[in-house]
Amino acid sequence: MALTILRKLARTSRSFEFTFRYLYNFMPTWAYKFDRHPLSVEAVRVLEDLNRDGVAMTSAGALLTQDSCYHELTETVGGLERKLAEHLGAARAAAHDSDRDRPEKELSLPAFGRAPGA
Repeated sequence: MALTILRKLARTSRSFEFTFRYLYNFMPTWAYKFDRHPLSVEAVRVLEDLNRDGVAMTSAGALLTQDSCYHELTETVGGLERKLAEHLGAARAAAHDSDRDRPEKELSLPAFGRAPGA
């Protein structure tokens, strides 16, 4: 009986911001508040543009730092594009030809094959 009441109390308390933030998520909240990483110069510029104009333009290379996974991602995508070059070329040609036959066309090419049943 007492255990059921405690479980209900714990479940209900999660819906209140104070208990959720300061009891259940105390450590992540503390870490975010006091251990923030400073923004890069480009990130600060983008943030200021967003706050002022509502839109900002930059490149991934300028925004992401050297310790991000962006370089690894671009290498992997480039390798995948080279590996699938023939298949991609055929798909582009088929999409170009299908423009004449039908108004709609596929805008994406599944990299890992089609979903079962599709």
